[in-house]
Amino acid sequence: MSQLNTNIIKGIQNNDHVVIKTNNTTRITIASGGDVSLPTTTCTSLSAPSVSAINTCKAWFNWSHGNGSYHTSHNMSSSTDNGTGQYTFTFARPMANANYCVAIGSSRNGSSGNAANSLDFHSTATTNFQIRSGNDGGSMVNHENVCAAIFDTA
Repeated sequence: MSQLNTNIIKGIQNNDHVVIKTNNTTRITIASGGDVSLPTTTCTSLSAPSVSAINTCKAWFNWSHGNGSYHTSHNMSSSTDNGTGQYTFTFARPMANANYCVAIGSSRNGSSGNAANSLDFHSTATTNFQIRSGNDGGSMVNHENVCAAIFDTA
């Protein structure tokens, strides 16, 4: 395999695009303005988008208990309501190992005197994790919205 080491790649003219080809087929085009395009015919083997850079957020979501679905998310496939205040969240693409970090937050709407104030996360799997939520009185309670960002080592 050949290797190219360089600090700058540019077109012949200042306003030219940079085009990378193999077998005389365009694989990547970097426009002079910085936009990158990949022809769909060369990307058919890609499935779910993934983040491959080290030390970046590998998955995230904003989830609603009210309708049991994600408002928005990345790399999340499903959620399961396991009973009052207990949820399981499943990744579309697994984490590299079970030592990932989940940063979570939530809100609880309503007029309950015992507002939801605690969340804990538990995982021993690379494919999913659980969140449990409680209140001042020690009871499990549902949170209306749960947000999480998941970081992994690879």
